[in-house]
Amino acid sequence: MTAHAERHRPRSETALKTARIAADWTLKNRLPDKGNMPLFPYSTIAKGKFGSSWETDNINLTRASWMGLSMVSMYEATGDDKYLNYARHLAQVTAKFQAPDGSFPYRVNFETGAVREAYCTGGIQFSLLVEALERHGVDEKLMMASLRAIQWMLAYPTQSFNWQGGYEDVGEVRPYSNLSQWEPNVLIAYLCRNKERNPRYIPQARKLLRFVEDQFVLFGPESESHPIPVKGPLVFEQYVCWWPMEVHAGYYLLANLELHKATGERIYLDKAQATGNAICAQQYDSGEISNWGTRWLENGKPKGENSGHNWYNCNAIAAYALYRLDAYSRGVTKGIGKIETGP
Repeated sequence: MTAHAERHRPRSETALKTARIAADWTLKNRLPDKGNMPLFPYSTIAKGKFGSSWETDNINLTRASWMGLSMVSMYEATGDDKYLNYARHLAQVTAKFQAPDGSFPYRVNFETGAVREAYCTGGIQFSLLVEALERHGVDEKLMMASLRAIQWMLAYPTQSFNWQGGYEDVGEVRPYSNLSQWEPNVLIAYLCRNKERNPRYIPQARKLLRFVEDQFVLFGPESESHPIPVKGPLVFEQYVCWWPMEVHAGYYLLANLELHKATGERIYLDKAQATGNAICAQQYDSGEISNWGTRWLENGKPKGENSGHNWYNCNAIAAYALYRLDAYSRGVTKGIGKIETGP
């Protein structure tokens, strides 16, 4: 919503108002100000109740940093300190759970603080939040915690490729049995934006993109990996949800934009633009975008088992990526090459 508003598109005021309503609802509906995770957001809400699936009494610890990112965006759009203060609070509470090696636990019981599931590659979400907070002043201890998280991700999952998926509807699994590309894609973007900190960042980003493309990207219209012909590139979510999704195509798009900005190599911009075209090819006349890569028409009607079952939050990331692609492509055309930091 803030990306739409900052571009001054139609109904921008309504978009910003809607974003503020959602942000204020989040500040009202959260855990009490006590215990190990004071004022933390719930990871899931279903059927009118907080908690669902595997997250009934657990918190997906690093997912709260995603909420923190949105709060930074709201502060930048409105200037209201309450959003920035909450983002800082989430970063500070999350940092308390960091292990000595720099990693973070995955599922944590929000009443006792006990770790229910330890292995987690979502530390990049914490680092993204700290990166966003840098623009407005951030505690040095948080900066060190973020750098330690990045070091752990480069030392272990980047080397082992055990990018285990972190989703609320999947329980603990054997190593390598449910890999995902979400965290590698956003780590790629982070490494490119911060390439001056370490000469290894760009080579590692290239390595991660190769992994993502090898395991999850559907380039051609037909593939043995997917029974439905689609316009590519689209990106599969995770091994146990083997569908190419617009949201993950959006993350892949953003990773390629950052690689182009960092290296100047045209191939990355070509991939980003091709992915943007593929996302648009999945859009219905109503404006919604197919989550599942099944948007094709027969006698004027959507077809496929998942048609008409689209998630707004996934559509939001795809739309955000398209806004960034548009802004960046126009900047490149003008010789500017500017790209905004995003989720």
